[in-house]
Amino acid sequence: MTAPAAAQPAAPAVLAQDPLQVSIASLSPSVIPKSGVITIRGRVTNLSDETWTDLKVYPFVSATPMLSEGELAEAAESDPADVVGDRITTEGAYDEIPDLEPGESATYWIRLRRTVLGQWITGDPGVFWFGVHAMNGDDDFADGRARTFLPLVPPRTQKTVKTALVMPIRRPISYDADGRLTDIDGWRKNFAVSGRLRQIVDLAATRQDFPVTWLVDPAVLDAAQRLVDGNPERDLSANLPPPGEDPDEQPEETEEPSPSEGPDEGSDEESSKALLDAATAAESFLTKVTPLLQDGDVLALPYGDVDVSAAVDRGPELLAEAREQSTQAFTSREIDAQPAVAPVTGFLTDRGIIAQDQATRIMVSDEMLRSTDEDDEPPTTLLASGKRVVLSDSTAGSGGPGPESRSSALAMRQRILADAAMRVLNDSIQPLVVSLPAHWRPGPTWSSFAQGLNVPWLSLEPLSNAATTPPTTISASRLAYPDNQAARELRTPTFAAAKDLVAAGTTLDRVLPRNDLLTGEVTRQALTSIGYGARADTLSARLATERSTLWIADRLGQIVVEAPPSVTMSSERGEFSANLVNNLDQPVTVRVEASIPEFSPLEIEGPPSIELDAGAQRTVRLNVKSSKVGVHDVKLVVTDEEGTELGSFDEMPLRAGELGKWIWMVLAVGGALLFGAIAVRLVRRFQNYRRTA
Repeated sequence: MTAPAAAQPAAPAVLAQDPLQVSIASLSPSVIPKSGVITIRGRVTNLSDETWTDLKVYPFVSATPMLSEGELAEAAESDPADVVGDRITTEGAYDEIPDLEPGESATYWIRLRRTVLGQWITGDPGVFWFGVHAMNGDDDFADGRARTFLPLVPPRTQKTVKTALVMPIRRPISYDADGRLTDIDGWRKNFAVSGRLRQIVDLAATRQDFPVTWLVDPAVLDAAQRLVDGNPERDLSANLPPPGEDPDEQPEETEEPSPSEGPDEGSDEESSKALLDAATAAESFLTKVTPLLQDGDVLALPYGDVDVSAAVDRGPELLAEAREQSTQAFTSREIDAQPAVAPVTGFLTDRGIIAQDQATRIMVSDEMLRSTDEDDEPPTTLLASGKRVVLSDSTAGSGGPGPESRSSALAMRQRILADAAMRVLNDSIQPLVVSLPAHWRPGPTWSSFAQGLNVPWLSLEPLSNAATTPPTTISASRLAYPDNQAARELRTPTFAAAKDLVAAGTTLDRVLPRNDLLTGEVTRQALTSIGYGARADTLSARLATERSTLWIADRLGQIVVEAPPSVTMSSERGEFSANLVNNLDQPVTVRVEASIPEFSPLEIEGPPSIELDAGAQRTVRLNVKSSKVGVHDVKLVVTDEEGTELGSFDEMPLRAGELGKWIWMVLAVGGALLFGAIAVRLVRRFQNYRRTA
C-alpha cells in the first residue's frame, strides 16, 4: 500500500462567496463500501469576472468519523470555512476541467477507489466528512467547495433502524373574490416536471419498493383539479334537476371544451396560455400522484392545512369542518387516508394535542420535548395526556451542511443516512422519523434519492409500521410551545372573516334551490384562508376572504324588494303589496319580511317562501295587524327561508287608525234615523187616512 500524499487542508477562511460555485450532483454509492469505486459527479460554475485556468477538482475526506447525532447536528451548522478534512491528491483521484470564462460552467467526474480512500481515513465506523474542492492548479486554497456526510457501517452489521420518510404535499392557497385560484404561474411551476411538488412525486416513484408516508393537504389536490377544469369562477348555475323531474332522465350535457383545446375566443392570449400550461402540468401531476396515494400510506391534513393551534382556540367549528372536508376529499378519490395533525412549524399547543381524537395521528418536532435527566435516549413516540404523538427528528430533517443547498435531495439523503447510521452504531432502539420540510424542493439531484437509501442497515417503513416503539407517557403541558410560535398564530379577525364567508356561502346556497354545491365550495375556500400558509401575510389573507364575502353579498343583493310609497289601514287588520325582483340569472327561493322593533304594535306576515325564476318579478301580498293607532316606519327586507337577511331592503310609512269603527257608528246612526223617519211618515200617513175616511 502506498503512503498518501501530504494532506492539503482547506483554506482557513473563505470569501463571503467563493469565486467558484461547486455542486455535487451524484454520489454513488451513498455510503463507504467495503471495496470498489466511489463516483462523484457535479458541476463547477465561475461566479467571478475573471477567466479561470488549469482547474482541478479534488475529493476531500475527514480522517476520523463523527460518532454521535450531536456531532452531526453541530457539523451541519458549521461554517463552510471550517477545516473539516484533507484533500486527496493521489494521482487519478481528481478531475481536470476546462478553462472557465465568467459565468461558464463545466462538469466534473471523479472515480475514487476504496483502496485510495482507505489510505486517508482511520477506517473506524461512523460518519465522515466528504466533499470536493475546486482550485487553480496546485494552489493550497480551495476556490470553491461542496460538502456532505458519508457513513461507514461495517458490512457484517446485523442491526437495522426503522426509518419513516414523511413526504409533504402542501402549499399556501388563495382565491380571488370570484372563487378563482390566484398565482397561476406559481401553480404551474410547482406542478411542472421541474417543479417542487412534481419532483417530490417523481422522487417517490423512482422505486417500486420505496415505502414513504404521504402528508397531504387535500386542498392542493382540489386546486390541481380546478386548474384542469379551467380555473372557473364560483358557479351559481343549477346542478339539480327542476322539481318533480327525475335526475336520471336528464338530457345529456354537451361536453365542455377542456383547457387543452386552447384559450377561449376573445380571452387575453397571454393569460389563457398561462392557464393552459398550468392545467396541463396539473393534469400530469394528478395522473401521477393519485395512484401513489391510493396505494400508499397517507396522512390527511385538515382541509386547507388549517393552523391547528390557533383554530382550537379561535375557530374550533372551522377545524371540525376542515376535518370533515378532508375526509370527503380523500373518499371521493378512493384514497384511504388517516386523519393527521402535523404543523408546518413542528410545534403544537397542549390544547391542540388534547383536542384531537384517538384516530388522529399527531406528529410534531422533537424540539418540543424538553430534555430530562432520566431520558438517556430521546423517544420517538409519546403518550401525551392520553394522545399518541410521534416526534420527527428535527436535525435529520434540517438537511446537510453548506455551502450548497442544505435541503437538496442529495444533501437530505446523506443526512438521513448519517443519522440512521448513528442509531445503528449506537444500538438505538428508537426508529428514525424524518418529516421532510414543508416547502422542500428536491432540486435536480432527486433521481438518485431513493436508490441511495437502499442500504442493508436502514429499513424504510411506512410511519404506521415504523413508529411502533412503546411510547413515553408524559403530560402534554410538558411539551414546549415557544412564545415566538404563539406570536405567529393566526388571530381572531382572520377566523372571523372565514366564518363570515362560510355563512355567506351557506345563505347563497339556500337561496338557490337547484344548487347544493355552493356551501361546500365556499367553505373549502374559506378554510384555505386560515391555513399555515396565511401566516406569511395575514392581512392579505383576511382581505382576500372579505372580498369573497362581498362578492357573494353583491349576488344576494340582486334580489330586490320594492315597497309601496305608503300604506294606510282603515282598520286594525289589512294587507298591502310589495314588488319582488330577481336580477340573478338563476331561480331563487326567498321570503319578504318586515323588520320592525321588538315591541312594535305591528304584526306583518308574508308568504313562507317565494319562488322566482331567473330575471322574474312578482307582487307579494303581506298581511298586517296593528294594536295601536299611529304612523309606523316599516322596513321590508329580503331573507332566505330561515330568515337570514340577504341585503336588499326598502322602507315605507304605515298609518294605522280606528276609522273603520267611526264609519260603522255613522252608518248605524244614519240607519236608525232613516228607519225612524220612515216609521214617522208611515204613522202620519195612517193618521191622515183615518181622518179623511
